[in-house]
Amino acid sequence: MADEASACNDQPPTHFSEAHKAAAAAAAHPSSGFRIGFSEDCNKRRRRTMEDAHSYFYDFGGVVGQGFFAIFDGHASKSAAEWCGNHLHETLLECLELYPNKPVPEILNITYVEADKRLNDKEGRSSGCTTVSCFLRLEKDEGAPVEGAPAESAPNGHVKHKVSYVGC
Repeated sequence: MADEASACNDQPPTHFSEAHKAAAAAAAHPSSGFRIGFSEDCNKRRRRTMEDAHSYFYDFGGVVGQGFFAIFDGHASKSAAEWCGNHLHETLLECLELYPNKPVPEILNITYVEADKRLNDKEGRSSGCTTVSCFLRLEKDEGAPVEGAPAESAPNGHVKHKVSYVGC
């Protein structure tokens, strides 16, 4: 029984980058229009080590009302999940800027493929993780992003919160 407890208690505390801290501070900012939360549970009976990571960003990319949220489950080690938790959002921002006219599901697919390449280059071997991710933004009826405008000030009020994509 002591071994089970130590497997969980010996885990280092979850690392929060400056970006994560800024996102948490933004949680109280009313302009986002939404709040998220997370919980972490070290399952001492079923898992010897924690290989999960997460990331969340309010007003993602500096756009009010836009968010990115993801949970990553590492395969065989936590390095891939940690890399994705610290860098996948950066790759997504790059792809959003490179392909502004592509549909969000296609941009996310490009993002995941690029992240795979970068992770494999870093690791020098095939490594990976599973993700559940969500990119949320205000969009006009035709699907174009509303740049930083809250729904109340959008032309003709034809703006809504829309989950652009949830990928697994």
